[in-house]
Amino acid sequence: MDGPASLPKSPGSSDGEGDGATAPRDGLELNPFDGLPFSSRYYKLLKERAALPIWREKYPFLERLLRDQVVIVSGDSRSGKSSQIPQWCAEFCLAEGAEAGSVVCAQVHPQAAVALALRAADEMDVGLGQEVGYAVPFDNCCSSETILRYCTAEVLQREMRSLPLLSRYAVVVLDDVHLRSAATDVLLGLLRGVLRARPRLRLVLLLAASPALPAELRAFYGPGPVLEVSARRPPARVVYHSDAPDDPVGCAARLLFDIHRTGESGHVVVFLACEQDIRRAYEIICEEGSRLGPEAGELVAVPLYPREKFAMLRPNEDPEEGFQAPRRKVVLTTSSGEALIGPDAFRFVIDVGLERRKVYNPWIRASTWTTQPISEARAQERRCIPTAPAGQVFCLYSQEWSRRHMQPLAPVQLQECNLTGTVLFLKRMDIAGLGRCDLITKPAPASLMQALEDLDYLAALDDDGNLSEFGIIMSEFPLEPQLAKALLASCEFDCLSEMLTVAAMVTDGPGRGRSGELPDADPPAGGPAAPDVRLPPRPRRARVGGLPPVRPVGPQLHPRRLGRHPGALGAADAAVLLQQPAAQREQGPPPPGRRPAGGPRRAGPDPRGPGRTPLQRPVTPGHVAAAAGTGRGPRPFAETVTDGTVVVGKWVRKNSRRER
Repeated sequence: MDGPASLPKSPGSSDGEGDGATAPRDGLELNPFDGLPFSSRYYKLLKERAALPIWREKYPFLERLLRDQVVIVSGDSRSGKSSQIPQWCAEFCLAEGAEAGSVVCAQVHPQAAVALALRAADEMDVGLGQEVGYAVPFDNCCSSETILRYCTAEVLQREMRSLPLLSRYAVVVLDDVHLRSAATDVLLGLLRGVLRARPRLRLVLLLAASPALPAELRAFYGPGPVLEVSARRPPARVVYHSDAPDDPVGCAARLLFDIHRTGESGHVVVFLACEQDIRRAYEIICEEGSRLGPEAGELVAVPLYPREKFAMLRPNEDPEEGFQAPRRKVVLTTSSGEALIGPDAFRFVIDVGLERRKVYNPWIRASTWTTQPISEARAQERRCIPTAPAGQVFCLYSQEWSRRHMQPLAPVQLQECNLTGTVLFLKRMDIAGLGRCDLITKPAPASLMQALEDLDYLAALDDDGNLSEFGIIMSEFPLEPQLAKALLASCEFDCLSEMLTVAAMVTDGPGRGRSGELPDADPPAGGPAAPDVRLPPRPRRARVGGLPPVRPVGPQLHPRRLGRHPGALGAADAAVLLQQPAAQREQGPPPPGRRPAGGPRRAGPDPRGPGRTPLQRPVTPGHVAAAAGTGRGPRPFAETVTDGTVVVGKWVRKNSRRER
């Protein structure tokens, strides 16, 4: 790439020059992004930005961005890399010209994307939604003038369906790569091909300080620079517990009150395993805190739910006039809330060393929540949080326990999640060789085969293993494939409104926690109100005909029962129905090719393919263990696994073979 003759300079730099886009007017320096004079707040924030550890690496980073296509930045979570590097990339694009494109920064959590967009707009002295914007599920705050766009990895992944080469972007920034989320790993694999097709595109990977992951990324993308950011502050003092306690929540609460009674100033962060522990700890703090004397100071508990709508970490109630006792803020969160803590200065960190992870079992087609020890990399990140002088980290586990149970890196989510939606997306991207697609870590073969089997049950695949017309429509829904198929099938049975309600209830939204559960405990009387977002109470169902409401208990919808019958809804019928108004669907005559409600099923070819009858079910791909066969029924699938690569072989029916 032929870069500019000189590196872009920061607005407000000491030499009085901006980025070369504007010139001073009437003694006021103009913002190169919007052409307006800088405000006084911009210069105040500029001094705070210059104190960050990442600031001294600005020009070395820009030099590497000019020279190399992939730049890896490794540093702790409090170094400022997530907030400053996207702004430097925006200055880089501004120096390149309008034809260069814009910058997109993909985050793991939507709350982090919104918070970073707010902070970047404030530090760049521009308006949110204009030069800086964000795009998260159910909320899009961007315009045609946006040069720096924050989004989630899932949103950027879905955007690649219409823009496979991401032609509107000049720099792609992937943050929190060390978390190894499923969407981030898929983006890492897809961007490897995009970089080959677009030599001018730049990719910036931001990750925590880890010696193993940068080497793995360099082996995947090729030799490239690794910019390591070290903190200039002294390390915090780490205090280990004698042994892992039986009640981590109670032990953390007792330790918190011991710190508070000492009278030492400083805010506290408590990392717990799950959101149920957050609610329990909040109740304990509010109950015990109300018994403290006024001389001890006020203890303000702030539960920070990672999946809730983001709220700024500030006390809810102002102290009374004349009350000069110190206030101590206690943030209660989980592993997913590390990116949401914000730039506040914390002195104490209490770490229970546990986290709750969702693990999918392809053999039983169910997900389970398991409590596991955190990784060594995540424990090291938490030790970098204290920024105040004489910071301390209290680990509620022993060093021997950490060496025995903690893994170096966090487990790869792509090997622990349901791959049905991921496989549907890759099929939509015309990536047929799923086992050979470019991924840093190959998915589990059993999960991959189960995903293919489920898509075949949902009629999303044709006889050749490609997406059917029904599968293309299903891929447009921002839902799990099972819910997308249920919505399309509900048009056949005139229950679209009811199915939309069910889909909204079972889908994680802004008001649901990480485990999909709503907070069920109100704050105790006398305690401060929690800054979380709660859904309104569920209304009671009215009695029908004098009878009590019927509890909706019954068999769950299974993929095999959706659309695998002679009267299944075709793709053309679904497209026609979804384009009609609701009133016409409910009151108007049924469209051509669709049976009336309650009428006999229409006769015709089976939507699964020509020449099939309802009794001719195709042999579906199965699991690796099932390929060995037990002698009962059709043996689903034959495959070979070599060096983590899944090679699809022949479909096997008992006593007969045929090539797929």
